[in-house]
Amino acid sequence: MMNEERWVNLVAVVVFGLTLAALVGPWWHLSPAWVASTTLVLLGLATADAWLWQSQGLTFLLGLWPSERVLHHEAGHFLVAHLMGIPIEDYTLDSWSSWRRGYPPSEAGVRLGTVPLSLWPQCPVVWMAGVAAEEWLYGDARGGVLDQEQALRHLEGFPPAERPWRLRLAQREAQVLLQNHAAAYWALVEAMRQRKSVAECVATIEQHLQSASGLET
Repeated sequence: MMNEERWVNLVAVVVFGLTLAALVGPWWHLSPAWVASTTLVLLGLATADAWLWQSQGLTFLLGLWPSERVLHHEAGHFLVAHLMGIPIEDYTLDSWSSWRRGYPPSEAGVRLGTVPLSLWPQCPVVWMAGVAAEEWLYGDARGGVLDQEQALRHLEGFPPAERPWRLRLAQREAQVLLQNHAAAYWALVEAMRQRKSVAECVATIEQHLQSASGLET
């Protein structure tokens, strides 16, 4: 799906900035021709990116500076996958890291390993964990459309009428897991913020799980 909303927002910001430059340009000795030509070039690049490359260029640029939401979203996926016993191969939080590791820039996120067939029923919970983390922390979710599509693929064996509530159930289960393991979640967030390896992130989770287990006994 094209990132029309982000493309439109970027164009609006560019137009506003260049309009402002045109107004204050005389104070800074900016040539009106320079402002006009810059506007045309930037709008041309934005249009070409949107229609020829499906906004991959914009996705790459915006993904260079991941937000706190991205970090919290992906930590949700990571923690719930580990709790479910699903292996994690890698994770990235920005487009630069994804490109550098050979992934499409638009596919920053947690990359799962081979999922045993016995754990396939748990996959919707993992896919909805990012949305669950956002809603838990921010009260709403701005990402997760592709996650929902992935979760629904795992629910295709159920009647269509059942899939929406099963999706909500998976999200609720993910949120309960995150809240019940809040200490491990926040420790994982800090580990991922520091771009620690998957092994180090897993060790961080296990350390907090063992501490919690010791407190319970």
